[in-house]
Order: sequence, then C-alpha cells, then structure tokens
Amino acid sequence: MGNSEVNRDSKKYEIHLVSHTHWDREWYGTFQEFRIRLVQLIDKLLSIFETIPDYKYFVLDGQTVVLEDYLEIRPEKRNELEKYVREGRLFVGPWYILPDEFLVSGESTIRNLLIGHKIAEKFGHVMKAGYIPDPFGHISQLPQILSGFGIDSVIFSRGLGDEGEKLGQEFMWESPDGSKILALHQIIGAYGNAAGLGYTDWDATGNTQKPLDLENALERANSNIKKMLKYSHTKYLLFNNGVDHLEPQPEIPQVINYLNEKLSDAYVIHSHYENLIEKIKSANPELQKYNGELRGARFAPLLPGVLSARMYLKQANERAQTVIEKFAEPLSTFAFLEGNKYPDVFLEQAWKYLIQCHPHDSICGCSIDEVHQDVMRRLSWSQEISNVLINQSIEYLIQRINTESSNKKAIPLIVFNTLGWSRSEVVDIDLVSKPQQAEKHAPKYVLKDENGRSYEIQYKRGGERVSVMAKDIPPCGYKVFHLVAATATATAKSKTVATGNIKTGKNYIENRYLRLEVNSKGSLTIMDKINNAVYKNFLLFEDTEDAGDEYNYSPIKKSLTILSLSGKFSARTSIVEKGPIYAVLKVYMKLKLPEGLTESRKSRSRKLVECPVETDIKVYADSPRIDIETTVENNARDHRLRVLFPTDIVTDCSHAEGQFDVVKRLIDLPEGKNWSEQPCPTNPQQSFVSISDGGRGITIINQGLPEYEVIKEKNGSTIALTLLRCVGWLSRDDFMTRKGNAGPSLPTQEAQCIGLNRFNYSIVLHSGSWEDAKVWKHSYNFNTHLIGITSDQHKGTLPLALPEMSFVNVEPDNLLISAVKKAERTDDLIIRLWNISSFETTGKVKLYKNIKQAKSVNLNEEEISGV
Repeated sequence: MGNSEVNRDSKKYEIHLVSHTHWDREWYGTFQEFRIRLVQLIDKLLSIFETIPDYKYFVLDGQTVVLEDYLEIRPEKRNELEKYVREGRLFVGPWYILPDEFLVSGESTIRNLLIGHKIAEKFGHVMKAGYIPDPFGHISQLPQILSGFGIDSVIFSRGLGDEGEKLGQEFMWESPDGSKILALHQIIGAYGNAAGLGYTDWDATGNTQKPLDLENALERANSNIKKMLKYSHTKYLLFNNGVDHLEPQPEIPQVINYLNEKLSDAYVIHSHYENLIEKIKSANPELQKYNGELRGARFAPLLPGVLSARMYLKQANERAQTVIEKFAEPLSTFAFLEGNKYPDVFLEQAWKYLIQCHPHDSICGCSIDEVHQDVMRRLSWSQEISNVLINQSIEYLIQRINTESSNKKAIPLIVFNTLGWSRSEVVDIDLVSKPQQAEKHAPKYVLKDENGRSYEIQYKRGGERVSVMAKDIPPCGYKVFHLVAATATATAKSKTVATGNIKTGKNYIENRYLRLEVNSKGSLTIMDKINNAVYKNFLLFEDTEDAGDEYNYSPIKKSLTILSLSGKFSARTSIVEKGPIYAVLKVYMKLKLPEGLTESRKSRSRKLVECPVETDIKVYADSPRIDIETTVENNARDHRLRVLFPTDIVTDCSHAEGQFDVVKRLIDLPEGKNWSEQPCPTNPQQSFVSISDGGRGITIINQGLPEYEVIKEKNGSTIALTLLRCVGWLSRDDFMTRKGNAGPSLPTQEAQCIGLNRFNYSIVLHSGSWEDAKVWKHSYNFNTHLIGITSDQHKGTLPLALPEMSFVNVEPDNLLISAVKKAERTDDLIIRLWNISSFETTGKVKLYKNIKQAKSVNLNEEEISGV
C-alpha cells in the first residue's frame, strides 16, 4: 500500500469530486449558438483525456442528445467517444434530455429514458444513476419510473421544503406504489459547489485572467465540508466540479493533489456518480423515508411561474403528446398486428422532436423568444409526422374492415376509439356530398348500426360537416355505422335511439343532468339536478398585474384585480348551435384592462385596452360534462388572466392528475420561514383538478392548461384555472415573490402573448370524490376524441370480419393504458398499464388474437417474469 493510500485511510471523510457540465441545450441563446460551444467543450474534453491521464472521469450531464448534437458536426469522433465511454471515463445517459417533470406526460418521461438508454447502450455504457440536477421540483412517481430502468438512485437540487432539514443529504424516497430509491440532495451549492475550483472567477469556457489559486480551492473545500457535514449521514461527500455550460477544468488533478496534502480530515478522489452512490449504499446508513412529490423551496427556488409562462407552448406540447401517445402509436400498432410494417423510425423521430422540447428551459417558457420559436417548430414537426402515420394506419385498417351493407348506397362510417373503455361520444365528420339546404330540411341522412338502429344527426352550418352520437365504440377498437339517405318512408320505419333531451333559450341550456344559465355579466349559474346543488358565478374572469418574469408570478404592493363581474362589463349571449345531440351558447364580452405596468413597475397603467373575450359553452343531451372554449384577443401586457369557479364546497385539499398519480395537495401553505423562495399557492396538473366535500364535488378538466390554484373562501372553495400569464422579461430581480435573478435579464416580448389565444376546458359536477365519479373517463374522453372516417363498401379480412371489434381490451376501467406499441428491440407487443385508483387492482388484458406468451417487463422492456 502506497503512502497516498495510507493517507487516504487515515482521513475521516472521502470527497468525491465529479467533473461535469450542465448543458442547457437552449436558454438565453439558441440551440445553434450553444451547440458551437458544445462542440468546443467536447473537443477540449477529448484532448484532456488524451493528454492528461490523471484526469479520470467526466459526466456529460446525464443526457445523450448532446452526443447526437456533437456528432452531427464531428461524425469522425464517434469511435473516440465510444472508446472513453467503454473505458468508464466518459459517462452518458440515462436520459435523452434532462426534462421538466411536471409539464410533460408520464409516458414522455418513460420514452425520454428509453431513448436515452438505447443511445447510451450503443456507446458502450448507460450511467445507472438518476442524475437530474436542475428541474423545478420532482414528481411523486419518479422513484418508480427510475426503478423501472434499474436505477436505484436520484441526484437532485430542487424541491425539498422544511422536511429537508430532517431528511438531510441522503434519504430514501418512496413512490405511491412503494418503489424506493436512494435520494442524494445536492443541498450545498447545488450541482456547482466545486465549479471552477481554484479560481475566483471564470467564464463559461473555464478561461480566467487569473492564475490558479490553490489556497482558494482549499478555502472553498473547507467551507463546503463544514456545511455538508451538518446534513450528511455518511463519510462520503459530493463536490460537483461543473455548472451551466462550463468546460472541463484540466487542472483538476493538480487541485486534488494539493487538497489531499492540506486537508486534515478529508481525502479527495476524482470520481463519478455511480461510484459515489455505491459507496453510500455500502455504508448502509440508517436513512429517513420521504413519500410524495418535491415541490418545496427551502434550499433552492422552485420557480413555479414556469407552469403558466407562454401558455401557448404548454397547449402545443399537450397536442403533440396526445397525437403521438393516443393516436399515432396505438393505431400504428393495431395496423402492425394486422401485418403492416411498423413505422418505428418515424415514431422515434416524432418522439425525439417532442422530447427535445421538454428540457426545463424549453417547455417551461423561460428562454428568449427565438428559442421558443424553435420549440414550436419542433412540436409542429412531431405532430406532422404523427398525423401522417395516423392517416396511413387508418387507411390500412379500413381496407381490412368489413364495411358492407344491404343498402348498397349507404356510406360506411368507421369510428375508432383509442382509449381503454367503451365510449359513446360525439363525432364530427365531413360528408362525402353536401346535402342541399341541409339546415332547412334536415335530416338528409340517418346513421344506422349493424342492428338497424338509427341515430340522430346534427348538421352544422353549411351542411358539409355533421355531428353524430357514436354509441358504444369498443375499447382500443372500432365500430362500423352506415349513413343512409333519409326518406320519409325510411325515417318512419326506423327506430331512432334517443340521445337524450336538450332544451335551450336565449341564455340557457338544460339537459337531464343540469340547467346552465348565463347572467348579464357573462358568468354562469348552474343547477346540478343530480345532487340538488346550485353553483353561482362560474366562468368568472379575474385579471391581475404581473410584475414578475418568465420564472415567477408577482403582484405589486398596490395590486389591482379586475373581475368580469364588475359594473363596467356586460355580456351578450346567443345560442349558436342547437340540435338533438348538443347545444352551444356563445358569451361575448370586452374586458377593458390596463395596457401594462407603468415605467416604474409599481402600478398598472391608467390607459385601458380592449381585450375581446368569446366563450362557447357546449352542453350535450346525455352527458353531465360542460365543454368550454374561450378565445381571448389579448392586447394587454404584464398581467395574469384566470377563470374562476367559486363553490360552497368546504375542503382542505385538492386532487390533481399528475404523472401516473392523482396527487392530493393541502390548500394551506407552509410558513416558508428561511425559504429561498416563498411558498406558492399555484400547482401543476395534467388533465384535471378536483375538489369534494365527500358528498359532492366539482372537477375542472383542461387541455394544456397546467396551472391551477384552490382558494379557501369564507363559505367554500374556488378553483382558479390560469389562462394567460403575460410578462416581458426572461428574468428580473425587482419584484416581491423572489429574491435575485433566475437567469439573465433579457427582454422577451413574445412572452406577453399578444394576439388571439384559445383555451379549452370542461366542467364536471358529480357526486362524491373524483374517484367515486371516475372523472378520469370524462377527462380522457374530452382530451382524446373519437375518429370518424367515411369509406366505400368492401369486404374485410379482420377476424370474423366483425362490424365492431377491440384490438386490446383491459378491465377494470381504473387500469389506464399508457402505451400500446411494438417493443424497441423485438417484434413483441408492449402494453403499459397504470392504476389511477387509490386501491390495489387485479386486472385482465384481452387481445383479439391468441396470445402465445405473456411476460412482465420493466420500463426498459427487459423481462421480469412470466404472466
């Protein structure tokens, strides 16, 4: 044993110095601007590896997209990169990109890791450490997701509140399903506590005008050790030698040697995260357990305003996610099961374009305008690919479906349902030919099923597009109807299946579930007939100033809130569509809002601008769901616009859909004493938020509107859904809700969201809780429409040539399908399920074909056991 090893064994503490860079792919600069620096960084790293053998390791930020970005410019360097990955000097993966976790779907997070693993495997090694240093909080199910890839650790910086003082630097983090992983909180200095070690200042390339100061390195090391020992449960301490866009520091071996000479109780090694995690686990410390999401800001700012910055991004992302997850992939899979070539390369490219929009600087809307123009472009590319695959798969399937009818003039209508339960929903279709004077002489067609039952049709204006109530569409399947030209004789002989009863007046719509009435100020009074309850002033618009930035909402001291109920506003109403299936009531008003903040930013402008607001309220004949589309022509700046739903429901919590979880959140906030940022009342959601007093409840469903707040009132609770948060700066340091900058102070005029903005959301009044009412079915039905396609008549080759069929059938309905796809590495079928309920469930999966073998696999599609 050498002297250095004797010296090491005599020390109390072992410092693992991990050299890395944190690579924001786009932020205050565009992707192309930052990629030039990335290429220069990796070029420098490869040179260091070649010329400085004692520079042992480098972590490439847990991402693999940077490898693709680099090799597009330096394709000749691939073998060299692979060499260092296989040698265990360069660590890549497990992610494709480092995501924001709250603003993307759970399935997107799985695909992110799946693609990251595939790429890293080809380079020779996947870093099996859950390195995710900088997202703005962490979802409750991250331990289960990481565990599904054989990763039993997470290394993070943000999200702990007061509990962090007791949990310390290392703790066991548990998901709602019981999955546990070792959590390592970068509690002191986050992921940059040893960046530029030995220098008092440096630029992002690591260049400095000052010589290496080893005494400064020693001083910083001692300071870090002293602070970290307060929280550490083992002798192993983490020094992160890197930060945003920082190039590798070639002097690190010299710095380490000096520290080992001077530190009295600690020994420093050049290390990597996998090594550190194994050392901590081998110490077998007694660690506390934490269960749930990480949304606190005791040690690092959470920056919660990113949930609503540039809302158009969130909406576009939700559309792109839905199109690939709920349509393109399952339909391509059904076609694959029938012999079509699986479009794996195109689906992966669509996934990559989508996931490249999921880093926190991208999807969160907290970058410069040019970056978010690129984000919207990639989202559009993803959706374009998905749409082509949808059309091709449907065309392939339709040719194999029997569409024949005894009436040879009947037009087949095939309705596809890609969700996991039978559905009866409205389908809008384009007619093959336009009926003459359709509105005056409807019905011109009758919709019939295979049993001869007729269903009513509702013509839209012009008659070229119609709505039909498609009844009982099988799960993950299809059903064939026929459009038959209506004659007086045929109509008299047909027995029409009732769709319910709907009544309308100038300012009201009524069905068997509810009566909805619009008052003179544009808000709604809704009578819940089932629960004998009345809700007043729903659809109330609230506008406040926003003196914050892309990261944080902030009011001003003399805050001015404007409500659409105030005396200066009035609304016009009219029924714009009505028929046997649904009715639409339009509400039109002009909000007069301050033009923006004054130059001092201490008050709202006295100058007012008109912001026209149109809201279409759709009520169906046979559904309790109220679908709403609000269009706002925003001409104001520096403000936040929300829609409020006041209720008399008394509760202390909300339940919101998250990623593979429905998260219970208390309404009352922690005190936030000594927090880096004050606790924020707004919270994230996926597709719904719900409140209940046990007897009855209300659920608000959304399409791509991820921010909500539940406000305690004197006699109830109000749900606030954010529509717009309009700001003009990437970051500022002069407002109330956060101290200091979160990024560079750069103007971002497109974050003001000037112009036309459209928002879709829905109201469901129900008995009991969200779980009692199975509100997820309303939510997913609202966000995932049925697809109706007209065709010609032809014979089919599908099994039994049935007029309706399920490709995949899952029971019970609280088991949700997250993915139906071909496996990444084989031709096996992958069906991913998750249980949305709070109780353990045993389920059944049925395929339309015989199953040769079924097996349980992890999220990396590796076999766990037979089924």
